[in-house]
Amino acid sequence: MDDAEKSPQDPQQELPVSKELANQEQNKENQNKDQKKKYKNERKGNLISEVRGEYKKIIWPSRKELLKQTATVLVVSLLFGVVIFAMDAVFGLGINTFIDGIILD
Repeated sequence: MDDAEKSPQDPQQELPVSKELANQEQNKENQNKDQKKKYKNERKGNLISEVRGEYKKIIWPSRKELLKQTATVLVVSLLFGVVIFAMDAVFGLGINTFIDGIILD
């Protein structure tokens, strides 16, 4: 084999090929970015139109229904509060009686 065959290629010859590959890669990246932006914008547009469509389907309660439901929530909340208070008082009394019985014995 000749020395010319063993020696690496001239770096000047590789430079244009490397620049060309770099340009191709940069073009691909730019195209991918453009496609992602386009897809993102399409998704935003779809989301807005879907939200508007769902918003039109909402059936708002009348004032009478709203007052009735609000009163129901308040009454049920009050009842649960009273039940929890009563249970706390009974269990607290029971535990205090039990502890007093142990200490006094």
